Amino acid sequence: MQATVFVRRFYDNALWNRQTTFSGNPPFTDWATLGGAMNGPARVAGIDDYVMYRGMDNAAWFIRDATPFVTGDTPATWSDQVSLGGYIISNPTMVDRRSPTNDQEVFVVGGDNALWVTVSPVSGSPFGPWQSLGGCIVGDPSAQRNGDNTIDVFVIGCGGALWHIRQSKAGSWQ
Repeated sequence: MQATVFVRRFYDNALWNRQTTFSGNPPFTDWATLGGAMNGPARVAGIDDYVMYRGMDNAAWFIRDATPFVTGDTPATWSDQVSLGGYIISNPTMVDRRSPTNDQEVFVVGGDNALWVTVSPVSGSPFGPWQSLGGCIVGDPSAQRNGDNTIDVFVIGCGGALWHIRQSKAGSWQ
């Protein structure tokens, strides 16, 4: 199994990566740019190897590993950068899929300080429109998929308290 490291390079704000090699000689590939213009850290999620970040335009952006499964020292190939739009004031967070048929959710805090979500219903499909989950949030949301495929999202409210919202098995938010 190969591992990949992602960073935002200081002087160009672009997304850069290095990968381990199967042979271990050398242990990592050279640094390579994946482009983009980041306004925060990269977040990696799931089976599909999505890399999410907040762009310099304060929209949520992603890039996806498009490499077919191969063995050997074949480096990853990456999709084009894709904007999910919106105006966000947090770094986006994603939850891992349990399988390629699970939804892929992205959570952000919008310019209105509310928690927002967008969903890609199956692996590789486009993300839908942003949906407000409400609240008054400060900081970045944190999300986790549970063993029963429900999702818990934790945030710090504008009053400093910890808040929680859960997706039910039917897909609604409580």
